[in-house]
Amino acid sequence: MTRARLTQLRDALESDGWDIASEYENGDLFSPEEERIVWALSSRDTASARTLVFYLSDHLGRRTQRLADLSHVETQTGTHFYFSRINSEQWQRTVDDIISALQQH
Repeated sequence: MTRARLTQLRDALESDGWDIASEYENGDLFSPEEERIVWALSSRDTASARTLVFYLSDHLGRRTQRLADLSHVETQTGTHFYFSRINSEQWQRTVDDIISALQQH
């Protein structure tokens, strides 16, 4: 289900005019390295660049490499957004809030 949330977020970002690339050599947007996933974003409209860092940790807060353990995403300005169930209203608000945060900075 976590991959589905990342896919939904990716699609929303692309619809909003962002191009997304992985910061890692393998180029996979969904492949963690060192307990995190890093997306480099560039705006097609304003030529601005942003970074999203997704952190993975288990239910005890220990770092992990499992995509299922995705806990939150942080913008380069330090704003954190936590993941909730994909079909919840909270998740859709989180997607909208992430996009808004990227547009403001």
